[in-house]
Amino acid sequence: AYSINGVPNLEKLSKESGFPYFNLGFIQPDQTTPLETDGTIRWGWGGYYSLGEAGGTSSKQYQGIKSSIKSLRDNGGDYTISVGGQVGKAPWVVTQNVDKLESFYMDIINTYGAKRLDLDIEESNQDYQQNIANAKAIKRVQDKTNIEITLTIPIMPSGWQDKQIKIIK
Repeated sequence: AYSINGVPNLEKLSKESGFPYFNLGFIQPDQTTPLETDGTIRWGWGGYYSLGEAGGTSSKQYQGIKSSIKSLRDNGGDYTISVGGQVGKAPWVVTQNVDKLESFYMDIINTYGAKRLDLDIEESNQDYQQNIANAKAIKRVQDKTNIEITLTIPIMPSGWQDKQIKIIK
Protein backbone atom coordinates (compact mmCIF):
# COMPACT_ATOMS: atom_id res chain seq x y z
CA ALA A 1 0.00 0.00 0.00
CA TYR A 2 2.97 2.31 0.47
CA SER A 3 4.62 1.46 -2.83
CA ILE A 4 4.02 2.25 -6.49
CA ASN A 5 6.30 -0.04 -8.51
CA GLY A 6 8.88 -0.03 -5.71
CA VAL A 7 8.67 3.74 -5.15
CA PRO A 8 7.11 5.35 -2.05
CA ASN A 9 3.45 6.26 -2.49
CA LEU A 10 3.79 9.94 -1.58
CA GLU A 11 0.07 10.65 -1.73
CA LYS A 12 -0.69 7.91 0.81
CA LEU A 13 2.20 8.96 3.04
CA SER A 14 1.02 12.57 2.85
CA LYS A 15 -2.58 11.75 3.74
CA GLU A 16 -1.61 9.52 6.66
CA SER A 17 1.13 11.74 8.07
CA GLY A 18 -0.41 15.13 7.39
CA PHE A 19 2.81 16.26 5.70
CA PRO A 20 2.04 17.67 2.26
CA TYR A 21 5.64 18.42 1.23
CA PHE A 22 8.59 16.11 0.65
CA ASN A 23 12.27 16.41 -0.23
CA LEU A 24 13.15 13.70 -2.72
CA GLY A 25 16.74 12.65 -3.21
CA PHE A 26 19.24 12.21 -4.11
CA ILE A 27 19.87 12.75 -7.78
CA GLN A 28 23.55 12.18 -8.49
CA PRO A 29 25.85 11.44 -11.39
CA ASP A 30 26.67 7.79 -12.06
CA GLN A 31 29.66 7.14 -9.80
CA THR A 32 31.26 4.67 -12.25
CA THR A 33 30.73 6.53 -15.53
CA PRO A 34 29.52 10.03 -14.66
CA LEU A 35 29.72 11.47 -18.17
CA GLU A 36 28.66 10.31 -21.61
CA THR A 37 31.28 10.62 -24.35
CA ASP A 38 29.79 14.01 -25.31
CA GLY A 39 30.12 15.28 -21.72
CA THR A 40 26.44 14.90 -20.82
CA ILE A 41 25.96 13.97 -17.17
CA ARG A 42 24.64 10.43 -16.61
CA TRP A 43 22.33 10.81 -13.62
CA GLY A 44 19.90 8.84 -11.54
CA TRP A 45 18.25 8.43 -8.17
CA GLY A 46 20.07 6.89 -5.23
CA GLY A 47 22.41 4.75 -7.27
CA TYR A 48 19.94 3.77 -10.01
CA TYR A 49 21.25 5.28 -13.23
CA SER A 50 19.11 3.55 -15.80
CA LEU A 51 15.66 4.77 -14.80
CA GLY A 52 13.76 5.69 -17.90
CA GLU A 53 10.83 5.04 -20.13
CA ALA A 54 12.37 2.00 -21.85
CA GLY A 55 11.05 -1.41 -20.74
CA GLY A 56 12.10 -3.50 -17.76
CA THR A 57 12.27 -2.96 -14.01
CA SER A 58 13.79 0.48 -14.36
CA SER A 59 10.82 1.56 -16.50
CA LYS A 60 8.40 0.42 -13.79
CA GLN A 61 10.30 2.39 -11.15
CA TYR A 62 10.46 5.44 -13.41
CA GLN A 63 6.69 5.23 -13.98
CA GLY A 64 6.24 4.75 -10.23
CA ILE A 65 8.17 7.96 -9.51
CA LYS A 66 6.16 9.89 -12.09
CA SER A 67 2.86 8.48 -10.79
CA SER A 68 3.71 9.09 -7.14
CA ILE A 69 4.70 12.73 -7.59
CA LYS A 70 1.74 13.42 -9.88
CA SER A 71 -0.78 12.03 -7.40
CA LEU A 72 0.91 13.96 -4.56
CA ARG A 73 0.63 17.21 -6.50
CA ASP A 74 -2.92 16.43 -7.69
CA ASN A 75 -3.91 16.18 -4.02
CA GLY A 76 -2.38 19.49 -2.93
CA GLY A 77 1.11 18.32 -1.96
CA ASP A 78 4.43 19.10 -3.53
CA TYR A 79 8.09 18.15 -3.51
CA THR A 80 11.61 19.43 -3.83
CA ILE A 81 14.19 17.36 -5.68
CA SER A 82 17.56 17.24 -3.96
CA VAL A 83 20.75 17.05 -6.00
CA GLY A 84 24.11 16.05 -4.55
CA GLY A 85 24.31 14.54 -1.08
CA GLN A 86 26.97 13.22 1.24
CA VAL A 87 27.95 10.12 -0.72
CA GLY A 88 29.59 10.38 -4.12
CA LYS A 89 30.41 13.27 -6.39
CA ALA A 90 27.94 16.02 -7.15
CA PRO A 91 27.28 16.99 -10.80
CA TRP A 92 29.32 20.19 -10.41
CA VAL A 93 32.29 18.06 -9.36
CA VAL A 94 32.19 15.71 -12.37
CA THR A 95 32.05 18.63 -14.82
CA GLN A 96 32.44 22.38 -14.72
CA ASN A 97 30.96 22.76 -18.18
CA VAL A 98 28.20 25.30 -17.54
CA ASP A 99 26.24 24.21 -20.64
CA LYS A 100 26.23 20.55 -19.51
CA LEU A 101 25.26 21.49 -15.96
CA GLU A 102 22.42 23.66 -17.27
CA SER A 103 21.24 20.79 -19.48
CA PHE A 104 21.39 18.40 -16.51
CA TYR A 105 19.13 20.64 -14.39
CA MET A 106 16.74 21.31 -17.27
CA ASP A 107 16.45 17.56 -17.85
CA ILE A 108 15.44 17.01 -14.21
CA ILE A 109 12.97 19.91 -14.29
CA ASN A 110 11.40 18.77 -17.55
CA THR A 111 11.33 15.09 -16.63
CA TYR A 112 9.71 15.53 -13.22
CA GLY A 113 7.96 18.89 -13.49
CA ALA A 114 10.04 20.16 -10.59
CA LYS A 115 9.33 23.62 -9.18
CA ARG A 116 12.10 23.48 -6.56
CA LEU A 117 15.59 22.03 -6.45
CA ASP A 118 17.77 21.64 -3.39
CA LEU A 119 21.53 21.66 -3.88
CA ASP A 120 22.96 19.48 -1.13
CA ILE A 121 26.54 20.76 -1.06
CA GLU A 122 28.35 18.44 1.30
CA GLU A 123 32.00 18.63 2.42
CA SER A 124 33.54 16.72 -0.51
CA ASN A 125 31.57 18.83 -3.01
CA GLN A 126 32.50 22.30 -1.74
CA ASP A 127 35.31 23.29 -4.08
CA TYR A 128 34.89 27.00 -4.74
CA GLN A 129 35.65 27.00 -8.49
CA GLN A 130 33.41 23.99 -9.13
CA ASN A 131 30.58 25.71 -7.31
CA ILE A 132 31.05 28.89 -9.36
CA ALA A 133 30.42 26.89 -12.55
CA ASN A 134 27.36 25.37 -10.90
CA ALA A 135 26.07 28.77 -9.79
CA LYS A 136 26.34 30.05 -13.37
CA ALA A 137 24.34 27.06 -14.63
CA ILE A 138 21.72 27.49 -11.90
CA LYS A 139 21.36 31.20 -12.75
CA ARG A 140 20.66 30.31 -16.39
CA VAL A 141 18.10 27.70 -15.31
CA GLN A 142 16.39 30.16 -12.95
CA ASP A 143 16.23 32.78 -15.71
CA LYS A 144 14.50 30.24 -17.99
CA THR A 145 12.18 28.57 -15.49
CA ASN A 146 11.85 30.66 -12.29
CA ILE A 147 12.64 27.48 -10.35
CA GLU A 148 13.21 27.94 -6.63
CA ILE A 149 16.62 26.86 -5.35
CA THR A 150 17.50 25.95 -1.78
CA LEU A 151 20.93 25.09 -0.44
CA THR A 152 21.76 22.42 2.10
CA ILE A 153 25.19 23.15 3.50
CA PRO A 154 26.63 21.42 6.57
CA ILE A 155 27.40 23.51 9.59
CA MET A 156 30.13 22.56 12.03
CA PRO A 157 29.65 22.69 15.82
CA SER A 158 31.73 25.88 15.79
CA GLY A 159 29.68 27.40 12.96
CA TRP A 160 30.27 27.75 9.26
CA GLN A 161 33.84 27.58 8.10
CA ASP A 162 35.32 29.88 5.46
CA LYS A 163 34.60 27.47 2.59
CA GLN A 164 30.88 27.22 3.48
CA ILE A 165 30.63 31.02 3.67
CA LYS A 166 32.26 31.30 0.23
CA ILE A 167 29.74 28.81 -1.19
CA ILE A 168 26.85 30.86 0.16
CA LYS A 169 28.29 34.08 -1.27
